[in-house]
Amino acid sequence: RLAPLTSCPGLTPTLAAVPPPARRPGQASSTTTAPPYCYAAMALRARALGRAARQHARSGSSFTAAAAVETRRPSPRTKPDLTSASLPFGRIFSDHQLEIRWTLEGGWQAPELCPQRDIPTHPASLGINHGVACFEGMKAFAGADGQVRLFRPELNMARLLRSATRLQLPAFEPAELQQLLARLISIDAAWCPTAPGSSLYIRPVVTATNGAIGFKVEEAMLTAVLAPSGSF
Repeated sequence: RLAPLTSCPGLTPTLAAVPPPARRPGQASSTTTAPPYCYAAMALRARALGRAARQHARSGSSFTAAAAVETRRPSPRTKPDLTSASLPFGRIFSDHQLEIRWTLEGGWQAPELCPQRDIPTHPASLGINHGVACFEGMKAFAGADGQVRLFRPELNMARLLRSATRLQLPAFEPAELQQLLARLISIDAAWCPTAPGSSLYIRPVVTATNGAIGFKVEEAMLTAVLAPSGSF
């Protein structure tokens, strides 16, 4: 289930009364306080978008974790010193990544868990030209028992879905993406650093990729990479 809007700290617009605007010289005084139209509209729009996204995701058009195709890197790359507290943020990446492509005609394709690689992008894509893209920042931590754990990933999935819906990017089922990320982390669990304060940073991104100048999203891609990082 998607987390309710009110349960996500920092996402609920404040519904407090908006102070009245300053009076211009000579303007008659007014005892009317400006109603919180803009804040109320933001809250209502966010809830409406959340409902639309949930309905869209449940319509059968989402990708599924069960359909994922997994391809392992033939020979693992050399890992950095994962016990070091000075790992740089976002500059070292694990062996594998997640890729899911979408087209307006065919919908979501089967997810791919594949070796980490560059992705070719058309220079006229909406993601490059108009910034039609959104992302989340998540962390996985290595516990004292050797297990790798995520911190409230369902809230990140809900927020990414809301962001994608606002940008007219394709919706998806958050629980399916959460399963895929957990699977990606399990593949590259050995990349999770162990120094105090360090983490395996997770960066899922949804971006429009169709090579045509304009604003209609006809192709898109959801990707996710893992980056062992020190405290930041």
